[in-house]
Amino acid sequence: MLRLTIISLFLLALASSCEDPIEIDIPDGPERLVVEGWITDQPGPYEIKLSITNNFNDTAPNPKVLNASVSVMDNRGGVFDFAEQSPGIYLSSPDWEGEIGFTYTSMIILSDGTQVVSSPEPLNIVPEFDSLFYKEVFPPTIIDGIIQEEFFLGSTIQDPPNVDNFYRWRITQNANPLIDIESIIIFSDRFVDGNDFQLEVPQLLFGRLDTIVVQQESISERAFDYYDLLIAQATTLGQSSGTAPAILRGNMTSQSNPEEIVLGYFGAAAIVSDTIIIAPDN
Repeated sequence: MLRLTIISLFLLALASSCEDPIEIDIPDGPERLVVEGWITDQPGPYEIKLSITNNFNDTAPNPKVLNASVSVMDNRGGVFDFAEQSPGIYLSSPDWEGEIGFTYTSMIILSDGTQVVSSPEPLNIVPEFDSLFYKEVFPPTIIDGIIQEEFFLGSTIQDPPNVDNFYRWRITQNANPLIDIESIIIFSDRFVDGNDFQLEVPQLLFGRLDTIVVQQESISERAFDYYDLLIAQATTLGQSSGTAPAILRGNMTSQSNPEEIVLGYFGAAAIVSDTIIIAPDN
């Protein structure tokens, strides 16, 4: 009886302890510069954003980087300056456009003299959409006896031959850009080089009469790998078999201290776009 009483008291204490909040003291990490920007073959101005990471428990917006010198250089010696439009936002001249076949490198000098440079990013040609279509999800979802119509997008793409092509889709639904992790759509021509192929995106669902704009971009292999790892880390976070969390380094390097980690990505892309309205009865 004594043994049974001791075990019972132990289990009761264990159950009670589960109700106590656990406080974990997470030390502040080092501040990291974050760079975000793209050059395209579409009319400018182009935008480069500079910010600093927050600490883990800080809910305030990321601090903006002020008074930096920001420019982009192409592989033929052209240098294009970016002016600080608002805190942390630097814009190019609206008269400058990126050109297919050129390579672009961003150069940033912070107010303390720190110099940060990107790897060269090629602006590659991107094929036109052959057709943009939608398909209805089957079987449909039924909620409270009501059939919920849902549709996903697809396209036929004519891939240029003998070139390693990497693509990204940016999608806008009813004038609202989709920016969550599931909306990062990337693919390559690894197994379809030079052929017409069909891409379907069943993870994004839309409703009847939605107006969808799809922007198809050519991106570099390095940008493709960056987004591929970003998607893997975000979608498997917390799973025992998922990708191990790691600092996601982009293509920026501190010239002042090459060991310093710089976050974000500076890229270049050519763009084509198409619009479709989901109207299955028309």
